[in-house]
Amino acid sequence: MLDVDETGLLNAATDRAAAAGGTEQSAGVSPRLYQVIARRIDEMIQRGGYAVGDRLPGERELAQRLGVSRPSVREAVIALEVAGVVEVRTGSGVYVRLPTPSRGDLPGADLGPGPYEALEVRRLLEGEAAFRSAARLDKRGFVKLRASIEAMRDDPSPVPSRGDIGDRAFHELIATASGNSVLAMMVRELWNARTSPLWRRWIERTRTAAMHRERVEEHERIAERLVARDGSGAREAMHYHIDQVARRFAGN
Repeated sequence: MLDVDETGLLNAATDRAAAAGGTEQSAGVSPRLYQVIARRIDEMIQRGGYAVGDRLPGERELAQRLGVSRPSVREAVIALEVAGVVEVRTGSGVYVRLPTPSRGDLPGADLGPGPYEALEVRRLLEGEAAFRSAARLDKRGFVKLRASIEAMRDDPSPVPSRGDIGDRAFHELIATASGNSVLAMMVRELWNARTSPLWRRWIERTRTAAMHRERVEEHERIAERLVARDGSGAREAMHYHIDQVARRFAGN
């Protein structure tokens, strides 16, 4: 079960406190949530005497041991996989790949913003962008909005990248129409983060054709509320969409 707050989205702050073991963060830039959890999994591997080729405990058990949510464990495991520390075998489990002496700082590598923390921020920013743009989008904007949805629906690309160009255009159009250049810039930067190895591996592993169809339908609902000049409804539809992205990627 997802560790969610009252908004229905995973609460990264709760997992961060649990992953840190309740200790205060040191001065300076705090490590990303998946870095904290990845380091703790690596420490568990070393203390537990796991050798190359050994299978690690399942996702549920790791989450219970570390006191964090399963989605956060999944994000950390992907980071360890990208770093070459573990190997994820579909339908089988997670196996140690790199011997301990060779690791150095790999488990703590910074691969950019983690998907769940980024989705939390997107929910905050893009919900407000949808609310504001409902009163600001003009006829030309609505035409572009519809074109972006059609581009998503008709994209023949392989499933992992299917619809991405139209998807990004849709969200950036709404952010720009909000009338706040800083908000629009932040939304663009969050989308730029999706090119990181962590994001790409996460998308490749979780995205399906059915998920793509659901994304298109959710964009349709957002557009309907915008066309109706329903700011509150547009914000609600955007929140629902981003919550669904989080749940689908978590396998729920």
